[in-house]
Amino acid sequence: MELIDLEVNGEWPELEGKALHTLICVEMLYDGKIAERANVNYLKFEDTWYRLYFDCGIIFWRKEKQEPIEFDATELNSSFRNVDIGKQLGLEGLTVTSIKANSFESGSEVIFIFEGGRHITFFDHNDVSDYRT
Repeated sequence: MELIDLEVNGEWPELEGKALHTLICVEMLYDGKIAERANVNYLKFEDTWYRLYFDCGIIFWRKEKQEPIEFDATELNSSFRNVDIGKQLGLEGLTVTSIKANSFESGSEVIFIFEGGRHITFFDHNDVSDYRT
């Protein structure tokens, strides 16, 4: 794991060598349209859920007791929906070989590399979170 010039809030989990069980992105919809595809990310390894999210370029890690719950924030004209991208992208069951993190002027990113070279990057760019493969 590379942590050069990064600000991390929370304890960075040791996930290398573990198989991904579930990966859920909570997408934020504003006025019925997707505003952020990866507002918060929930990763399950063994029996533990981890929450990964970004704010102002800071990487946040938290352990969770359960998977995320969808909800509406009517006061913000927003809703938050779970998308099982682990299943969609065929990442479930793959073992993490490494995790890298980088900081850049407009945000930061966390890159998960899986066995066989598959990867997914979660990133924050100008305070908008997304992912790419």
